[in-house]
Amino acid sequence: MPHIEQLVVQNHRVLKDITLDGLQPMSVVLGPNGCGKSTLFDVFGFLSDALQTNVGLAGSLAGSDRVSS
Repeated sequence: MPHIEQLVVQNHRVLKDITLDGLQPMSVVLGPNGCGKSTLFDVFGFLSDALQTNVGLAGSLAGSDRVSS
């Protein structure tokens, strides 16, 4: 099954410049409050929306108060 192996995020909320390498099908995200864990999952939600619809619609959904599952 295909999966994301690397993720690069720049200038999205508190995530200014991060690269996550070697991601596995199941990964654990740990960190203190305010470090960007929820923002990281918002990025994965955007990617999911972009793959299911298109980037323009995913961008408009990202600005809404939708709840990712």
